[in-house]
Amino acid sequence: MKTFAIILCLGFTSQVSHAFFPPDVEKCMVESGFTNIPDDLGIIDGVGNPNDTDKLKDVPKEKLAIATACMFHKEYTNTLYDMLKLLIGMNDKATNDQRQQMMDTLNTCHSEVKDNDAELLMCVKAFEAPFDYFIETLHMFGKSALYPCYGHCGLKIPDLYILEEHRNHVDELLKRIGTDNVYCITACKVERKEDNPALALYTMLSEIIDRRLKDDKNTEAKAALEKCYTDGEYQKVEMAGSLGETIPKGSKVRDTYQLLKCMKVFEEPWINLMRN
Repeated sequence: MKTFAIILCLGFTSQVSHAFFPPDVEKCMVESGFTNIPDDLGIIDGVGNPNDTDKLKDVPKEKLAIATACMFHKEYTNTLYDMLKLLIGMNDKATNDQRQQMMDTLNTCHSEVKDNDAELLMCVKAFEAPFDYFIETLHMFGKSALYPCYGHCGLKIPDLYILEEHRNHVDELLKRIGTDNVYCITACKVERKEDNPALALYTMLSEIIDRRLKDDKNTEAKAALEKCYTDGEYQKVEMAGSLGETIPKGSKVRDTYQLLKCMKVFEEPWINLMRN
């Protein structure tokens, strides 16, 4: 019932502060030219940490770039270019024009350095404003808390901290981020874990109904589920606000979002059924 756990509490398991600090970090240190392993661990841990700027000011930026690129590769399966694009879109501190300028800088640098992520970091001046904000975000959150499809959900970087702080309190997430965005976030997480997320949700909800509802209530809930999934009613569910434009048509995330919303799983009686 992993999918059930995802729906109930969104399954956030990131570890703040050390998400971007892989266990085999010493390999990254050696590759980037750090030789005093015990003492230099503090420098590596300070990459992207706004409280450690003084610690890093005398460290060659090239060494920091090589170390950061190495740690990124050990933590994420997505490309650094794609992750920076995502974070630019999630940047709450910039205007639309500023975000476009950052995107132009990133694209220009990417075309020049291709797949060399250390050079990409150097080219965009990743350890200076405004890109240092994104390195800080990568430092704070690992791959379990930062999904590429979050860009479809209209989230901003501060929302990641809300998701982390209230990862086991769905009611608080619904209040702070909004029901439709939580549907989208949940769809992202289910899509990542299931080959056929809509079918997985349908199966999970059927099992909950059979275990926890009897007689007429069982029949009523099953009928609602069959109408949403089997009869395809979920595909007619309207997308809220800008989500209709940002979640790609025909995508698994869109299907899963629509099924979640059709069944109103974060409303009564479903939310109580899943808690019990």
